[in-house]
Amino acid sequence: MRKYRKTRSERGRNEYEKRSNGGYDFRTYRTADFEICDACVAGAGFSENLQFCRFIYCRAFLGDNALAAVSVAGVGMYLVFSLIIGLTTGVTVVMSQYYGAKEEDKVVKTFFSSIFIALGMTILVTVIGLLMTRPLLIVLQTPAEVLDAAVLYLRIICAGSVGTMLYNWISAVLRSLGNSVVPLIFLGISSLLNIVFDILFVAVIPMGVGGAAFATVLAQVISGVACLLYAWKILPMLRIRRDKLKLDTYIGKQMLVYG
Repeated sequence: MRKYRKTRSERGRNEYEKRSNGGYDFRTYRTADFEICDACVAGAGFSENLQFCRFIYCRAFLGDNALAAVSVAGVGMYLVFSLIIGLTTGVTVVMSQYYGAKEEDKVVKTFFSSIFIALGMTILVTVIGLLMTRPLLIVLQTPAEVLDAAVLYLRIICAGSVGTMLYNWISAVLRSLGNSVVPLIFLGISSLLNIVFDILFVAVIPMGVGGAAFATVLAQVISGVACLLYAWKILPMLRIRRDKLKLDTYIGKQMLVYG
């Protein structure tokens, strides 16, 4: 079968459309956008299934009060995760702009600057979370019989926010460089590990509500470290170097503004 070849008029029309769009072929970018959207939808599905499984385990092995405590604490956990995801969105926006402009030096500067921003945000979230957990749950009118368990659950989540930040930060870096599939794979691994650890720390080792929270933290830490090692393997320019480990204040402000 003869391979189809575009006519001269078709090639000319495509070239004209490309020039009219500022030199970009938006069909390629639409494909990338759809891939990112698919990854986001799949990620949301993983999170929903994980939360459903956690509710089943808590009710089956710990009772209704534990289920209520985890449900109430989930509101605070969502707030913590939203702050972290918002910040890492700023990393994605700034780094993707420099990557698209082929400014590798600024891509590297953004990566190392984001380390300081991520560390600062992690410390802030951890300290404020540990101090404000009980007042927040009281404001949410948490029943007295489940308040202590909900406080314990949320404090463990806040204390382990370094794991959440690590995964979301390195995932943001990979997405900004055009890789939206690998973060999704590691999210799936994290979800599976979380389910296994939920069974281990709730059913096998009876750690109660705290075990369910610890399972979440441990799964995110493992996934975050694995994702970081993968990024260092395929992107040597992002490996830690003492001469590059510095905060660029302008880039840091950009990440905070977009985040």
